[in-house]
This record gives sequence, C-alpha cells and structure tokens, in this order.
Amino acid sequence: MLFTVSKTLCIASVVFLAASLAASCVASKKEKLSAAGQQYAAANINARLGEFYSGLRTVQESGEMQKNLMMLENLNELHAEKTKKARLITAVSSCIGDLTLGICITAVAVIGALMIKEGELSIGTLMTAVLYVRRLHRPVSQISVY
Repeated sequence: MLFTVSKTLCIASVVFLAASLAASCVASKKEKLSAAGQQYAAANINARLGEFYSGLRTVQESGEMQKNLMMLENLNELHAEKTKKARLITAVSSCIGDLTLGICITAVAVIGALMIKEGELSIGTLMTAVLYVRRLHRPVSQISVY
C-alpha cells in the first residue's frame, strides 16, 4: 500500500524498518539470554533449598549449617544480580523499539516535507505514509518487547 502512496517514501520506510528490525532482533536476543541466566540462577536456588531442607538435620549435626547458609546467600545475591540485569535489558530493548520508530517516522516526515516543498506530494499523502509506517512498525516493536 505504501508503494502506491509514494515510491520514495516506500523505499525510505523499508530501509529504516529493516534497520529497526535488526536493532530489535539484537536487543531481543540479549534479552532472552539475560532471562535464561535469571531462570538458571532461580533454579539453582530452588535446588539448593530443596537439598538444604531435606537434609536439615544432617546438616545441623555435621556443623555445616553456617556454610550452607552462606552458600544460599551467595546464590540469592547472584539471582538478584541476574534479575537486575534482565530488567535493565528489557527496558533498553523497549526503548530501542520506540527510538527506531521515532527515527523512521522522522525520516519519512523529513523526506515527505521536502517532497511537499517541491510539489510532488500533498500533506494528506504524507500523513497516510506516516500512518502506514506506524502500522508496519508495530510487529517490529513487539519483537523488541518479547
């Protein structure tokens, strides 16, 4: 549809949307790796807690209670660190999606304004092109969030 509005705006939109998609995919991949690290840390804590409480009497009798408590505290700190990192990466990933949409719309608006100035395009057609870009970008922004 955008191609029928303006070939120049269509080409600009495709170029910026491709760049946006690449940036969103990179951010999404980092987000998934971070989430996997967080899940691994949580699973490790759960496993250690299970071992700790299933053998609590043995641990108390062997005098290694303090050692096990320190190990659990270290695992909990690791999990907290992984969670903070995962949240930060999720926030950055979301911002990247919004930023790339803004850049794409700005590029289309600037190119369209130049075309309006030369009389090649009407304001309504430019608005239609911007709406098409927003609609095309919606799946890209969803990739950066999930």
